[in-house]
Amino acid sequence: MNDLEEQVEQPGVEADFIWDDGKVAKVNYEALGKRLALSGDLFRSPRHGSGLIQLLSSAKHATISKGADLLPVIVDRVRVLVMKEGKVKGSRINAADLNAMLRSESFLGQFIPVDRLTAVPLYLPNFTLTVPG
Repeated sequence: MNDLEEQVEQPGVEADFIWDDGKVAKVNYEALGKRLALSGDLFRSPRHGSGLIQLLSSAKHATISKGADLLPVIVDRVRVLVMKEGKVKGSRINAADLNAMLRSESFLGQFIPVDRLTAVPLYLPNFTLTVPG
């Protein structure tokens, strides 16, 4: 038994998210997208299949367009266990899936879309000013 399997079997210690390599990608992508969307700071980029936008506490944003950008976002928010045939295989999702998710409607469809990012107030169609955030 490896360290990850021991952690899973300990009472009260569970993964936040189980990535099941035995399931079709669409199921894993949708489920992880729903879980990450709960954080409230990740939004869908306005262009089709162009990844996510992360709002930072400094009132700036970061673009998440590659798997290498997405991995630390996942690690910071969700404890992932990768399972295959009922056995723990690791704690990191493979790079091909990370890259594919950022272009997949199954994953991106779980996030609120952003129309535009701006550092200055704009007028809305009813002539009121936008508020920060």
